[in-house]
Amino acid sequence: MGYSSLISTADALALMPAEQRMEIIQSITDSSWAMRHCRRLRNLTKAQTTLKVSSELALAGWVDSPSGENHGGLIESTTTGWEDVIMYVGKLASYVVLDQDTIDDTDIDIQQKAKDQVSADMSKLFDAAVLYGGLGCPATWPTGGVYQHAVDAGNSVAIGTGADIYDDIIGMTDDTTTGVWGKVEADGFDPSAAVGAISMKSQLRGCRSTDGVPIFQRVPGQASTYELEGVPCEFPKHGGFPTTTSNLIVGDFTNAVWAMRKELEMKVLTEGVVNDAAGNIIVNLSQEDCVALRFIMRIGFALPNPINQTQKTKASRSPFGVLTV
Repeated sequence: MGYSSLISTADALALMPAEQRMEIIQSITDSSWAMRHCRRLRNLTKAQTTLKVSSELALAGWVDSPSGENHGGLIESTTTGWEDVIMYVGKLASYVVLDQDTIDDTDIDIQQKAKDQVSADMSKLFDAAVLYGGLGCPATWPTGGVYQHAVDAGNSVAIGTGADIYDDIIGMTDDTTTGVWGKVEADGFDPSAAVGAISMKSQLRGCRSTDGVPIFQRVPGQASTYELEGVPCEFPKHGGFPTTTSNLIVGDFTNAVWAMRKELEMKVLTEGVVNDAAGNIIVNLSQEDCVALRFIMRIGFALPNPINQTQKTKASRSPFGVLTV
């Protein structure tokens, strides 16, 4: 008999009702900056999918007809092309172990608190992965996220480069060099959103015109949201923004895409064991009268970067720009 046997109770596990599952998914979507501003694709059916991205543009030209004729000229041929960008699926997961006596004796809905905390942390992890490839995100996802994509294309400006923060972001840092906004526009994209470190809020509030009028305005009725050039700028507080490397990231976030492979699922486990990385048993649920909540969500992310007429060189093109520290 011993103590190491594990009885499977897969057929008896209680699945969370659909309406509760949707509640948590909605909570993650609402609290995740990247999920709200990046473009969501249809749900995936496999662990990876291939996106066909335009890499070469078909051209047109005037037909040079013989003098005085309106026919007879030769039409030049052209080509077009696509490249494969693979979206890989990563898994977010968590075990929350609860003592049954504590659940019974407390007036607080501990399971709901656990759901809220897991939801918030998944939002942070996904945002960190998208924005700078941080906090242990899948190695198959774009290295360095949106931040590194912008830096590699030359779309970064160090704060203090221009005369003031307005020039660093929206204006010109000198007679020939644009701020972050202009770098994105020069690559053929119009920024759709901006996201910044919390410390940027006070700097934006302090930026005023010569008449003392604040340059950057808050969105009426939304105390935490500013507008930069008419697009929303938010400041996540969940710890998923790369404060050590950048102050602000702007861009056309419709060119950052994500998709669900498996929407968030919670299973309630009452039997089985929880091991550490070395295989040691940490908790025996049945013997210690505990309950484990297992959360799993599988999600994919990619940065397609399609060619456009403004900037045809891939290495120099990015839909994003960064105001670095």
